[in-house]
This record gives sequence, structure tokens and C-alpha cells, in this order.
Amino acid sequence: MKEVVAPMIKAPQGHLRGRAAWMISQFVKTVMKDVAFFQAITSEMMTLLGDPDLPVRFQAAVALRGLIYNPEESAPREGIEELIGSVFPQLLQEMFNLMDQIGSDELIATVEVLIECFAEQAAPHAENL
Repeated sequence: MKEVVAPMIKAPQGHLRGRAAWMISQFVKTVMKDVAFFQAITSEMMTLLGDPDLPVRFQAAVALRGLIYNPEESAPREGIEELIGSVFPQLLQEMFNLMDQIGSDELIATVEVLIECFAEQAAPHAENL
């Protein structure tokens, strides 16, 4: 992951960035094994939400859902609050913008995870839901 997928996140070709985000979403358990790598990848996925290519933004949003939420524990992943908490309003707005462009159940699931994990911070944004 570190040698092949992570460098593709910054590739000049959009399809490579999108594929890297997809790979991250498929191998979250591998990413989670290294805390520093997990933090770096999570930050990169948040950055990709501003990518000029729509498919890249979509795949980054899907990857974020897996990075934020641990379905086995039905809880946010350990350490995610520190990464997401300070940028939550901007992250939620990026998700809303993306949902305006693409109607997708996967995006809705990502927003649901964000709201569940960051309920207190989501309250002021409830009117946009």
C-alpha cells in the first residue's frame, strides 16, 4: 500500500487518483495497521474531496466512510476525532456539494457515518440535511 497505492494519490492522471482512493476503501484494515499511515491516508482522502475530477471526489468520499467508521465495533475508529474534528464543517460541506452533483447511496452512507460519529458538531448543520 505504501509503495504502490499511496504515491498514486498524487498522480497527475485522475483515473489513477480515483483508483488509489478505491484501493484504500477496499483495504482499510491494512491501512489501519500503521497509525501514521492511517492518519496520512485519511488526510489525503479529505484533500481529494477537492479534486477537479468528480470520480476522484466520489471515491475519496467512499474511502473516508471506511476510514472513519469501524463497522465491527459500530463506532468511530480510534484517533479519527482528532483528524476530522477540526475540519468537520468543511468536510460536511464538501459532502453536500458532492451529493448535489451525484445521487448515490454510498455518499448518503458516508454522510450518515459523519453525522453519527460527530453528532454534536453536526447539529448546527442539520438544516442542510
